Amino acid sequence: GPASNDDCTGAEMLMSASDSIGTSGSTLNATADNVSGPCGDVNVGPDVWYSFTAEDTAQTILVQGYNGFDAVIELFGGSCGALVPLACGDHSSTQDLTASVADSLVYDALVVGETYYVRIYDHDTGTVVPTFTTWLKSMAIDPSAGIDEVDVRNGVGLGQNFPNPGAPITTIPYSLTSAAKVT
Repeated sequence: GPASNDDCTGAEMLMSASDSIGTSGSTLNATADNVSGPCGDVNVGPDVWYSFTAEDTAQTILVQGYNGFDAVIELFGGSCGALVPLACGDHSSTQDLTASVADSLVYDALVVGETYYVRIYDHDTGTVVPTFTTWLKSMAIDPSAGIDEVDVRNGVGLGQNFPNPGAPITTIPYSLTSAAKVT
């Protein structure tokens, strides 16, 4: 049957995670919801839903895709019956289907205590093994992690690096209000 979090009403709760612990997910056996989202797509491929209660006014949603899964992350406010599109995270792409791909969404206008919904789907719906890990992070930065400031002015956000600075590869998530070349 379909994934248990195939629809908004069955959204799996995301908890704030440490660098090493995330929530495993997959769009395998999921169906597409025809919901107009903040990324501008209505008829997306199979999608799954998560929810979280804001612990801070700014939080980051990280999605590490595997086997070519190129995540699109959509953030909604409101309720499942009346979703309000808030933000889109669709930053990376891959041509190597064996590569691990990371995407992020940083949002800095949350209301502490409110519930928010996250829809995740594969940008390239043909991924053979559509799996990923999701992290929900506070915008708080740990100076020992090698990052000492966050810039969320004018809709530009820089998030916590992961998995950790001791790993051979570290990802630093960021978000922009519109498409732009980042160097």
